[in-house]
Amino acid sequence: MHNALRVAEDAAVVDAISGGRLILGVGLGYRLEEFNVLGIDRKERVSHMEEGIEVMRKAWAQDRFSYTGEHYPLQNLTVTPKPVQPGGPPIWMAARGVKPARRAAKFACSLALAAGGGFEEHAVWERELRSQGRDLRDFQVMNYYDTCVTDDVEATKAELMQAEGPRPEGPWGCC
Repeated sequence: MHNALRVAEDAAVVDAISGGRLILGVGLGYRLEEFNVLGIDRKERVSHMEEGIEVMRKAWAQDRFSYTGEHYPLQNLTVTPKPVQPGGPPIWMAARGVKPARRAAKFACSLALAAGGGFEEHAVWERELRSQGRDLRDFQVMNYYDTCVTDDVEATKAELMQAEGPRPEGPWGCC
């Protein structure tokens, strides 16, 4: 939903300030009201993100660049500053499902498995990266889990079940 040129510039500034430690996370978004308020058709979210990644990488890696896409018709641009990390910060892509996992591999992104993501997405992502001849050691995987640390498992379960909002799914486990 964000303008890729602005994200590229902002990310480059943060990368410079942090001494080259920025990792950029991207995801499609899903809440209809967020798309509506920005005047973006939710059905175009995949093409917006894909073009955005291509634009950011070109902006980071090239002194001057052009890009012709549905959302970004750009000619002969220079984006400054450039990030400290050669080619720009690594991009981690959120994925919950096989299609997003394939997309992460297509764009050579590390994988951030969203809540509910797991083994199937990881396997698809790895297979796609290998099919591109990529070295898996150049990538990382993160999995998101809600975690609760407690001294009283039963009391905490009861408290969570009383809470407003979405209910936890899956088996209860504490360590």
